[in-house]
Amino acid sequence: DVVLINANNCDSIVTTNLSIIDITPITINAEICNGATHELPDGEIATTANTYTTVLQTVGTNCDSTITTILTVVDGYNVAVDADICEGQTYEMPDGEFESVAGDYVFDLISTTNCDSTVTISLNVLTNFLTEQDVTICEGETYEMPNGNFENTAGDYVFELTSTTNCDSTVTVSLNVLENFTTEQDVTI
Repeated sequence: DVVLINANNCDSIVTTNLSIIDITPITINAEICNGATHELPDGEIATTANTYTTVLQTVGTNCDSTITTILTVVDGYNVAVDADICEGQTYEMPDGEFESVAGDYVFDLISTTNCDSTVTISLNVLTNFLTEQDVTICEGETYEMPNGNFENTAGDYVFELTSTTNCDSTVTVSLNVLENFTTEQDVTI
């Protein structure tokens, strides 16, 4: 309490009740995509990753408020994928469509961080192999087929195999068996 003397020479007591308003600092974590902007609480525009401190006056109390903005800049993704398929197969693209023709396919997508991202699919179509072999053996001989079995009977043998590129490979072996000739000859000495 403070005692004062007024204009009439009388004592006056002035009581002052002082309240301290607790202002809690505010922290804002914000993310933007590379090339985007973020508006700070004071209206300023930020484009780079940094910690920004803004001091504003609180409405109704005329006290200063401190707002800290931690700004993170997130890059988009640029992804390149090399994909191989065999003839007759299809490849599912990021947009859900299926392709079977070789080429480069570019997709602009939104990443999990909500930033623009580019995915490039280089699609290669590998050849299925078709091989024909004409083989001739003599009667009584055998020939080892592509599956490891031995044959001695004439005919066409078809084998479905997987090539080194994991594509279908068809091998047709036409086996010819030559008859052994026996000749008799009368010889007089």
